[in-house]
Amino acid sequence: MSEESVKGNQILSTSALFSLNTNCETIFQVCMLQP
Repeated sequence: MSEESVKGNQILSTSALFSLNTNCETIFQVCMLQP
């Protein structure tokens, strides 16, 4: 597995945990900030 794949998996895991620990309003605000 390449370093990029590992970093991608870490980002996905972090995002999932972040989503679980925030409310829907905050998640919506974060999504609106995405390009």
